[in-house]
Amino acid sequence: MSHQNIPKAPNLVLTELDYNIQNESQFRNQLRLYFNQLDDTNQTLYSGVGGYHVNFPHISAYSASDLYATADNTSAHNIVVWMQIDGVDLVNSATKFTMPAAKSAVIPTYQALAGFITWEATAGEEVALFWATEKAYSTSGPVSGVYLEYEAAQSSPYAHPAIPSAYGVIQYIGRD
Repeated sequence: MSHQNIPKAPNLVLTELDYNIQNESQFRNQLRLYFNQLDDTNQTLYSGVGGYHVNFPHISAYSASDLYATADNTSAHNIVVWMQIDGVDLVNSATKFTMPAAKSAVIPTYQALAGFITWEATAGEEVALFWATEKAYSTSGPVSGVYLEYEAAQSSPYAHPAIPSAYGVIQYIGRD
């Protein structure tokens, strides 16, 4: 069943003043066909592999903490981002980005990075997003190197909402 074949209520036969067996038969056939279409649609929606005609909600996740990877800040850095499903790397999910060199240690470079991957998800899977760069290791406090900054909501010098250090979006893609 495709999205173009969504069952619609039939135009029912108009009744006459006197009982007419042909009109009654046509009326019953119209209802029978309509309810058969509804049954088929319900089977598609609620079967074991169904659900692909339902408008699933979108999921968005973000990090509200600073993320560090230390390295020399005088040259460009390659950053690799990839996904894991249940602790296992997702095949062909890695994307490489190059961050331009910062002007100095006190003047950061900002860059929006985005990558897209499609995979068949299963209920209950644990999805994780990882990133790494050369000479990367965890630390605390500002340092030179690649740094994903979380910025809290501000009211001065102009108001704006918080900026996450990283975020991911999972969106259902239907199939026909």
